Amino acid sequence: MCSLYRTLLTGANLAIWNCNTTGLNPTWTTHASALRTPINTYCWDAPYSAFKDNATATTLHPQDANSMAILFDVVDTSKHPNQFAEKLDAHRC
Repeated sequence: MCSLYRTLLTGANLAIWNCNTTGLNPTWTTHASALRTPINTYCWDAPYSAFKDNATATTLHPQDANSMAILFDVVDTSKHPNQFAEKLDAHRC
């Protein structure tokens, strides 16, 4: 999910670099913004303090996806504060 979010934002930025001749910048930015809320709502596992791999009843919490959630600014820090980063830090090599 985080990759799709970032892909939409990258596409929006590319549209700007191309003088937004296609008019897709606002479309892709809107889609990315709309995706951020469901990611935070349905993929966040509060008891585990990390994002799940998908919005199903999985117990998979991949570190790469959780790292990308931070890097790509998907994390709603008002809802998912520091314990999220602490979980990643506890599992680093």
